[in-house]
Amino acid sequence: MKTLSGWIFDLDGTLTKPTHDFDFIRECLAVPAGELILEYSQSLPIEESKPFLKKLSKLEQSVIKNTQIAEGANSLIKFLHSQSYEIGILTRNTKDNAIQTLTHIDLHKFFRPEFIIGRDEQKPKPSPEGISYLLGKWDKKLNNAVIIGDYRLDLEAGRNAGISTILIGQATDEDTEKLADYQFSNLSKLKSSLESHLLF
Repeated sequence: MKTLSGWIFDLDGTLTKPTHDFDFIRECLAVPAGELILEYSQSLPIEESKPFLKKLSKLEQSVIKNTQIAEGANSLIKFLHSQSYEIGILTRNTKDNAIQTLTHIDLHKFFRPEFIIGRDEQKPKPSPEGISYLLGKWDKKLNNAVIIGDYRLDLEAGRNAGISTILIGQATDEDTEKLADYQFSNLSKLKSSLESHLLF
């Protein structure tokens, strides 16, 4: 039974209830259907990508005031903090938006700013760079770390980095489900398993 002492969380849709309307964001930014927004921005010339990302950040920021904390997020983060585990955020959003969101849902006091990694600090998920960066800061081995997220890109990042993966919510397809080492309907269920020593 391994001890997972380095916990890396996706933010939007994982520690928060789903808030972003990505179809609306794509429409506002004229992103073709089915394309990932950040990846599309990378295909643009630099003179177009900068204003594109600035507008994206404003769209993301506009929903923060209506964001709600996910079920079980507060109790799970408090529990991990009480165990002196390392906890961090790896988001495809900006670091500033992430800090504002964590402040809004009153979880900011549990996360050190240097362990909140946005798309400008490291290459975005599914790249493993953000995970490798955090593990280096924490001096953690791969088998001591886990990433928790609600979307395929979170799990792919974990797989690419060689760490354990936890899916929160329902998989949208079979391939996503296969990427998850563990799956829970919500964070409360994950915390219950940790406390009961049914996991790890």
